[in-house]
Amino acid sequence: KSSAGATTVVNRDDRPAAVYQAMILWNKQFSRATMAGLQWFLGLRFWMIALAILACFLIAAAAMRARPAKARKTGVLYAIATTGFFGMAMSLALIFSFQINCGYVYRMVGMLTAMFMAGAAAGGIASRYVLKTSTRQAGALAAIELAACIFCVILFFIMQRWASALLVAPLYAGLCFISGAFVGAEFPLAVSIYRNDKNTDAMAPAAVYAADLAGGVAAAVLAGVILLPLTGIAFFMLGLALLKASGAMIAIIIKNTK
Repeated sequence: KSSAGATTVVNRDDRPAAVYQAMILWNKQFSRATMAGLQWFLGLRFWMIALAILACFLIAAAAMRARPAKARKTGVLYAIATTGFFGMAMSLALIFSFQINCGYVYRMVGMLTAMFMAGAAAGGIASRYVLKTSTRQAGALAAIELAACIFCVILFFIMQRWASALLVAPLYAGLCFISGAFVGAEFPLAVSIYRNDKNTDAMAPAAVYAADLAGGVAAAVLAGVILLPLTGIAFFMLGLALLKASGAMIAIIIKNTK
């Protein structure tokens, strides 16, 4: 009787709500402050995530408008931060999904990570070719952001309806490769845009890489600990799609900025 009506959230493989409740239980013994923070997130809904992404986009757009001379740099850092978040979050989601549908991720996690890194290398090489043959770096950045958004939407429908039937081990390797390619392809473009066609800015790679790492750290905490257990893998993909859509809009603003 004491447990009746305690929760309306059903624990599932693709939405491990019990994992989150277990973290609350352990922190009740060892860290009341952490427990309070985790309990605060229990009321998280998808519309709140969408609203947070919209707020981040509006802040970045306002910062670009407030400082026109730094608009391109500000926009690039926002886009790359979302890409860092996307890369780490997508890796976690695919690894979790692999375990759910295939059941032996611990011996394959090295392969999945290697495929992600191979995709990043391939994307970087392709991006360097674009830099040599085209001067429309901002347009290419916007196209990659939009492609990543579409990729997340496709995965949303697959994860929600046909994951167990369609996603086999070789396909996961391909998905990791594609995810890495999006991340790798953006870095050279972002550095070039940040420099604003001036090869004298030696700090450009460091600033862009710092933004990428900041996004990755945020994803490691928010995605792995909070978002994936509370939203489930499918709706997590939809949230990533919204994030990359905001990055695409920022890239379009960069394209139209002198």
